[in-house]
Amino acid sequence: MTVAKDTVFHLAVLSKKEEPLKQLLERVENPMLDSVFITNASGNTVLHEAASNHNITAVKLLVGCNYDTQEQLVKRNKLGQTPLFKAASFGTTKVVKYLASRPYQMITYDNKQQLRDEHRTRNNGTSILHAAVRGDHFGIPTGDDNNDGANNIVEDDYDVKVGDSHSMDSHGRLIISDWLSAGKIWKEKRKRKFAFELARKLIKKDDSWQKNYTKDTVELYRSDDEQTEKLENKEVIIELDDDQEIREIPIVETPLLAATKIGMIEIVKEILKEHPQALEHVSHKLQNILHVAASYRQREVFEHVKKMQIPTSKLILGIDENSYTVLQHVADTKNYNEGTRAGPAYRLQEEIEWFKSVEEIMPAYFTEHRDKKNRTAHKIFNEMHTDQLDKAQKWIKETSQSCSAVAVLIAT
Repeated sequence: MTVAKDTVFHLAVLSKKEEPLKQLLERVENPMLDSVFITNASGNTVLHEAASNHNITAVKLLVGCNYDTQEQLVKRNKLGQTPLFKAASFGTTKVVKYLASRPYQMITYDNKQQLRDEHRTRNNGTSILHAAVRGDHFGIPTGDDNNDGANNIVEDDYDVKVGDSHSMDSHGRLIISDWLSAGKIWKEKRKRKFAFELARKLIKKDDSWQKNYTKDTVELYRSDDEQTEKLENKEVIIELDDDQEIREIPIVETPLLAATKIGMIEIVKEILKEHPQALEHVSHKLQNILHVAASYRQREVFEHVKKMQIPTSKLILGIDENSYTVLQHVADTKNYNEGTRAGPAYRLQEEIEWFKSVEEIMPAYFTEHRDKKNRTAHKIFNEMHTDQLDKAQKWIKETSQSCSAVAVLIAT
């Protein structure tokens, strides 16, 4: 047993082959009662490790040959992840599909098939889709599920081409470098393709957007100094079930808002295509998709939502727990990442254009809404962009002087 309490069975699946594990299993008299399913320091069984390490052959050996019981399929590690959940987190598409196809892993709810509750969330409330979206590190795919051989051959052929190009002159070395760079791009594209396919499957079963935290905008609107009441931050938010029993709702970011935050427009579009009502989801921070898109400068997401017209007119009136409107999120630079343009002046111009474009779709009276510090969106913008303005002015001055110097040299 290692320091991390990995057994020889845990280590066997890291080979990503069937044989090491198969030989070990053949040597134990009763795998069900033996040390096969001892957990390591993280609470992972050998099936957890096989699932997260893309070892589909080991998974099939454990599950298909009945070494694994139903109990093992839904066993959670210390983070509350089942093997299927862990596979989704690492983008192991084959394992996700295989485990989900096993008996009793899907249930019928509201005439629809969905994963068992054990697979859907981990201890902190993070959904399986959220884990897949956040994990941009989905891992190197093991091949297309519909054509394993073809993909493996292409990958092998590509590696051979790179290896066979071994000219030692300067041009040859440049070609090798270019091939290797192309290889990285090719693998990254395959990775994104498989990640998206996995996400599409999970999106169909996602219902995280149904957990809504709504509050009447009228209660939150503040237009002058007289309204001094502040919103209270609550660590636990509750809602009433149909039977009027109070229950706690896990405070967790949904896949829709997680994808919006990092600008994964394909995922955002897919979620809204599958679940149009998800557009109206309000998070535990009382933020909707426009708040998040505005704050993180995800214009492509913002424009996509804006085209949906009717829902946008409602979303634009949202006020979050900090008493911020969508426009105030645009004004705040908390999540600003220097923009897409070169030069301080151009970056400031980009911020001004972004502010004006959002202001145009805001109701006039809503632009005067004040946050908890009694600031309008314009005031926040001026405060937050002071340093950027100074840098822009300095940059313009220095650029003008340089241009003047060049003009003098040309004239002489």
